[in-house]
Amino acid sequence: MYDCTIAGGTALAVEVATTAAQLGLRTALIEPASAWEISSESVGAQWSPEFLEMITQNEFAAAMSSQTLARRLLPYGRREQERQQRLLREARVDCFAGAAKVVGADGASIAVMAMSAANPSVKQPVVDGPLLMTHLLIVATGSVVAPVHHGVLPHTPHESMNSKSSLPSSLGELLLTRSVPQSMVVLGSNRWAQAVARIYSRLGSDVLLLGRRLPERQKSTEWQEFRAGIRGLRQRGDYCEVEICNGERVLVQTVVSCQTEVGVTVELDLGKVGIESDECGKLWCDAMGRTWHPQILAMGSVVGFPEELQQPRNIRQFLEEVYLLKESRTESSSSHPAGISRMKSPKWLSASKASLPTN
Repeated sequence: MYDCTIAGGTALAVEVATTAAQLGLRTALIEPASAWEISSESVGAQWSPEFLEMITQNEFAAAMSSQTLARRLLPYGRREQERQQRLLREARVDCFAGAAKVVGADGASIAVMAMSAANPSVKQPVVDGPLLMTHLLIVATGSVVAPVHHGVLPHTPHESMNSKSSLPSSLGELLLTRSVPQSMVVLGSNRWAQAVARIYSRLGSDVLLLGRRLPERQKSTEWQEFRAGIRGLRQRGDYCEVEICNGERVLVQTVVSCQTEVGVTVELDLGKVGIESDECGKLWCDAMGRTWHPQILAMGSVVGFPEELQQPRNIRQFLEEVYLLKESRTESSSSHPAGISRMKSPKWLSASKASLPTN
């Protein structure tokens, strides 16, 4: 039985896990095995805007191709992953690779499994991790940006970013392109959109950032910016025509959408314990990060409301408040460092084991 299990491959998840272990809690971390890979479908939750901007501070970021940037990102990401793994080992956190999946819960504990990547030859994903029992589950899976399509015509299969592409493109697709586009529109008002605009303006692109909720600030010397939405996109040969809501039209080589920030919660199967996410896959919490289930908390950008919980927090204080460590440590009768009594396996667990998929 674990005191605390953290789900997520984000830097925040690692920080929460190491802090919990340092407080004396028996801690497990379930993190995706491919958190640092780049794919055309999505960019993993590890690819935070802060991480991307950190890369652009290095001298090699100037005058590079987009694909070269992606190749350079991977070693940095893997070195960061090695650093995180060292911290986890030193804190004695039990780590399990895979996507976390909630199996069930009762008033005393939650059952979680680490699922491997889906096997294309079968319909069900393969279970390759043990069943973990935990008193508390902290969801720190982060979020990713997903493209929002605007009636592009014609809609053709993706060949390259600069020729007959299906627009707008995802951030993952942008990072896999062969060259930096000469001109591009970035759609979105969030931190991802602003990070992409900054990166590609430094790489030499003529960047236009469009977003309805862009913060008021001084005019950028690196890119153009308008607080406006768009009506639609149309393919015009090797270019894309962007129709802005004010009636203006611009022709650019590439359009990348960072409009929707989606919480990484689909694989968690939180519906099993009565937790639903909003239309963007984000979780609603109270001021303590508690979701509709009192033993499941959320932290970081996976939180939809209140937004304050997306901001950096004093994790040690947060965990102490959750476990009331100061009070519980005075109880000499408790054998647990956090003062949490060990619970027997709930009745529903034995029934659910029979229905679990096997290797």
